[in-house]
Amino acid sequence: MFSFLINFTTMASVIGEVMGVFGTSMAIAEIFLHTSKINTTGGELVTPETIEEGTITLENIEFTYPTKQEI
Repeated sequence: MFSFLINFTTMASVIGEVMGVFGTSMAIAEIFLHTSKINTTGGELVTPETIEEGTITLENIEFTYPTKQEI
């Protein structure tokens, strides 16, 4: 009887850990699948040549914040 209780608590602990891993993996997947609400358009792409030169010029930068939405 006692060994059954030990096995049951061990199994419950393992199931709890597995559920924690699933929760963490869902949170990581949510980060990777996130699409930004901030639109970034225009300008020139950063090329390997500009990275080698070490110079990046930022000109005429415009941005707006997305509106806050109640969930």
